[in-house]
Amino acid sequence: MSNTSLHILNGQCLYDYLETNNLFKEGIYIPFNEAMCVGKVTDLPFTSSFIAKRPRVHHITASDYEAITLNPLAPLLQTDLNKHFDEIHLYFDHDMFCQMNLLTLLAYLDTMHFTGKVNFHLIYTDFINKDLQTIQIYPLSCSGYADIYKKVFMKKEIPSAPLMPVLQKGIRLYLNTFDDDWEVLTFIKEHKNLSDRKLAALLLQTFTAYGLGDVQYLDLINKVRLN
Repeated sequence: MSNTSLHILNGQCLYDYLETNNLFKEGIYIPFNEAMCVGKVTDLPFTSSFIAKRPRVHHITASDYEAITLNPLAPLLQTDLNKHFDEIHLYFDHDMFCQMNLLTLLAYLDTMHFTGKVNFHLIYTDFINKDLQTIQIYPLSCSGYADIYKKVFMKKEIPSAPLMPVLQKGIRLYLNTFDDDWEVLTFIKEHKNLSDRKLAALLLQTFTAYGLGDVQYLDLINKVRLN
């Protein structure tokens, strides 16, 4: 692989881990610092309306969003990806958080009509124990993912198109989060006697399939308490 390959990593932690341990190979590596399973989106990723909306979701300024999310993605957001890259590699875990980020990137590549090779690397990460494994590599065509993105994020429906099992499960978990009886909300209500920090820690241990972090859980706890 050469600089004609782009490697997109699910988040800053993975990027920092690879950089610290000298695990970068040939090509360009960038982190995707978003949480697409949280908050409102637009019908296409990385449009001007998308970029205007997402900072409000994360309770940060537009300049902070630019620094945290957009600037690292500069190689991806170039006008003609096909002129710059022959192949793109996407590294994401199995949980809902990661899979919704993956879906967003596949939809973006579809809208950009990227014709190069795309590989999804399903990975397992345990940064505490310095464990990073590739579980499986999926060669993908990005065609059709923009419609799948709209079906999931805008219509909140299960797509009829055949999907990888790991993505299908991630979508199902994401749509569960909109149910009034979502298991996470029920759990918070049943343990509301705990402090916010203790409850967030318990949620992190209990609901690993969602891949949410303490920031997302503290926000959910606050919303439940306010209601």
